Amino acid sequence: MLEHTLTSALPADFNRRVFLIYIAAFLALSILGLGYMLYKGKYIFLGLILAAPILILLLTQPKLAVLQYICMLFVNQRVFAEGPLLVADISGLIVVMAALFDFLFSKEELRQPPKLSLNFLALLLITFLTGIFGFSPEAAIRPFGRILLLLAIFLAIYRLSKKFSPQLCINA
Repeated sequence: MLEHTLTSALPADFNRRVFLIYIAAFLALSILGLGYMLYKGKYIFLGLILAAPILILLLTQPKLAVLQYICMLFVNQRVFAEGPLLVADISGLIVVMAALFDFLFSKEELRQPPKLSLNFLALLLITFLTGIFGFSPEAAIRPFGRILLLLAIFLAIYRLSKKFSPQLCINA
């Protein structure tokens, strides 16, 4: 009978005490670096460093990506003071990237897109035509991009819906 323990999977010359010292030194240097950035007022870099592990978690766990998108729908906050980019838009892009990762790394078969996506495509076509024949065509760029983002989010959530429960898996 074989006994599997943590020490049986580690190499024979593995020194746990040295490993813990390295981890403690890494954590101490990381905390000092984050404190230095906070002291110098480099909040954007600080936010990016802290957001990287959360982003990796959201991209690898599609359920969490969809749930954070649902929560961020109620946050009406702009990312930048000037510009149309909202926090919910960034959250939606995370859902789209999670669905893309799920598509690339899973061996599940593709489902037929839902019939509701035809409505989004018709809306895209209408927005494109009004942009072409309108008085100022550049005014249609922002609504066209917003509808395109909504279509991508809709298709991403449709793809990821089977990760939640069999009842949410809709056969269109």
